[in-house]
Amino acid sequence: MLPARRLDLGSQPVNTTTIGQTATLTNCTTSPVTFTNPRIEGPDAAQFAIVAQPPSLTVDATASASWLIVLTPTTRGLMSASFVVDYDGGTATVPLDGEGLAPPGPGRGSYYECSAGGTPFAAWPMVLAIAVVTIFRRRRR
Repeated sequence: MLPARRLDLGSQPVNTTTIGQTATLTNCTTSPVTFTNPRIEGPDAAQFAIVAQPPSLTVDATASASWLIVLTPTTRGLMSASFVVDYDGGTATVPLDGEGLAPPGPGRGSYYECSAGGTPFAAWPMVLAIAVVTIFRRRRR
């Protein structure tokens, strides 16, 4: 069995899911093999997930099977685990890496939020200015 190379799922803010990466295993034997029990193991296994599997877990000679894996970090820091799948005659393992980043801090909204007054209190200077102009206009009459 020829396992896929190490998968680096990159860096992602906490509680945000990465774009999926494909773990591909190739059957290097001369007869079909059947994959069973695909899973994620290791110290940070809960941070990774298998989100798509091949349509058939039986793979012909020299053919390949692929699984789609994502990372959704729930903590900051480096993450590591392994994608593991059993097959006729053994177990294949693909190392997984990733990193959880700090989420954007408060007050660091988008440009649009800043320009359009994304918070309810951002409009108070304009409301105050309109109120003052209205009061002065009424006094002139």
